[in-house]
Amino acid sequence: MSQAEADTCFTTVHCEAHVTSSDNSPKKADVYYIKSPDQRELLASTRLQPIGDLLSAKGPMSVKEIAAALGQRPSALYHHIKKAVKAGLIVETGSRTINRRKEVLYDTPAVKMRFGFSVADKKLKPLWRKIQTAHSRQADRDFIGALDNSKIIDDGPQRNLRTFRLVGAPDPVALSKINQKIEEISALMWESAGQDNPLIAITCVVAPMPPKSSLD
Repeated sequence: MSQAEADTCFTTVHCEAHVTSSDNSPKKADVYYIKSPDQRELLASTRLQPIGDLLSAKGPMSVKEIAAALGQRPSALYHHIKKAVKAGLIVETGSRTINRRKEVLYDTPAVKMRFGFSVADKKLKPLWRKIQTAHSRQADRDFIGALDNSKIIDDGPQRNLRTFRLVGAPDPVALSKINQKIEEISALMWESAGQDNPLIAITCVVAPMPPKSSLD
């Protein structure tokens, strides 16, 4: 899930059985700002984060489809999805009946799920620490898991796996350009929502380094 100032999935399985569906929910919004305290606390959940990311890119999906995409058992997801629905981070967006068995479909309220609170709010420092820790752990799992993926492309314009860290001293003009490029990357990812392409994950951290005096 994505950041308010700068930041920030599986298609329906083929089935030959008789399928009916219903959708009485409002159309998915373009952007949703995460603000309430109960929503903010859920952002630090390492179990919920991949579910929300998946739905924002590929929803609506059933619990069975979510579990298959994440390589988990459906029974391991119900509790986390229920909490997210109660908080409004995930919504029930209709249902589907397969062989007389009803499946609820879940989605995020919007493709762009953005933080509606500031990283500069000192009262929220403990929360931001937990959120960033969750993001870092998920990024570790994404990269390490991808090392065993047979679809790795490590060079050229279709490259889909890389990791790096850069430290620089950009002037205000350059920093503005950097932030603009990050926004452009975010927009490209959001625009891909719902497309039948292989999924990729991008994690971004931009942080000021400690003052020189504190490094001496």
